[in-house]
Amino acid sequence: MDVYNLYQIMKNYIKVFISFILIITSVILTTFLWNKIYLPFENPLEIIGEYSIHSYNPVNDVLRYLIFIFIPIFVALLCCKFIVKSSLKKYKK
Repeated sequence: MDVYNLYQIMKNYIKVFISFILIITSVILTTFLWNKIYLPFENPLEIIGEYSIHSYNPVNDVLRYLIFIFIPIFVALLCCKFIVKSSLKKYKK
C-alpha cells in the first residue's frame, strides 16, 4: 500500500465523517427549533377541550414532527449525493 492510496482512503473517511457531523448538527438544530415552531390557536367553533383550555394548536405537533424528521433526512440525502457518493466512486476505481 503506497502513500497515495492511504491518502485517498483517509480522504474518503474524512468525507464520511463530515457528512456524519452535518447530520448530527441538523438533528441538534431541529431540536433547538422544536419550541420555536408554533402556530397560533384558533377555535372558530368554540369547542371546549384540553387544547382550547390551554390555547394549543394541535397542528404544532404534526409540523414539529415533520420538520424534525425531514430536515435530517434531507441533509443525509444531500450528504450521500454529494460527499459520500463522489468518494465511493473514486474508491471503486
